[in-house]
Amino acid sequence: MAVLTCSDMVTQCLEGQPSGWKQFVSEYLPFAATVLDRHFPRLSARRDELLRELLLRVRDEDARFFRDYSGHSEREFLMHLREYVLGVGEEQEAPAPAPEIPLEWDVFDRALTGLSALERQMVWMFLLSPNNDDTDQILRVDPKAVTTLLARAQEGLRAACDRWNPEMLAQNRHLLDQEARARRTKECPAPKVFLRALDGQITWRDREELDRHLAGCWHCVDQFCRFREILFLSRRTQPLPDPETEAYLKVLGIEARPPSRWKCLLGKP
Repeated sequence: MAVLTCSDMVTQCLEGQPSGWKQFVSEYLPFAATVLDRHFPRLSARRDELLRELLLRVRDEDARFFRDYSGHSEREFLMHLREYVLGVGEEQEAPAPAPEIPLEWDVFDRALTGLSALERQMVWMFLLSPNNDDTDQILRVDPKAVTTLLARAQEGLRAACDRWNPEMLAQNRHLLDQEARARRTKECPAPKVFLRALDGQITWRDREELDRHLAGCWHCVDQFCRFREILFLSRRTQPLPDPETEAYLKVLGIEARPPSRWKCLLGKP
């Protein structure tokens, strides 16, 4: 089977073509599994069940998952899939309890004033996934630098708050994430700028301009960090073997096509 572009795959899935669904299951369901494992470790025993449910939901609801996709690149598609998987996972877990000490956005922003673009990303990677100790790998920095910076951020919050505890950042992460996503401005760059930066396809001048923007915009820090996580996870994800792909296709009522006659004659799979 020829490898389709994301746009071709989305079109074929919307049209109900088996080739599009086969590529989605083989190439992108493993990424969905990795997102589940990373963000919902308590659901690991139910991973296969949740992946099957995710497949059915992606197909049903008039294929809204594919209809809502408006990106132009594979990483934008992975971002779209990441957000969908997180929604499915969050439905399976009990709602997060209210923070013991609520953290107001203005206090958070003021307490961390002066952090560089990279330092802000260290804080935000922790907020995206506080249970995973791999920020140094994702950002390609010294692990000690991450530890030192997070301790510095905690001290900044401690000084800025009337009440404080070490779990404040983690407990308020969902509220902070919602605030950051709502703070997009007309100065915020398009996703392709972040992708070019991650691929090293950006001039030094443009990178300096991006870093200046990131040093003052948590909305873009959030988006850049999510793209960084996607890149990190996708590099560690392998396509499903054919037997596993076919098992998931059967969940959708799609039978794998038998090999062509000439392949059978030649003894090829």
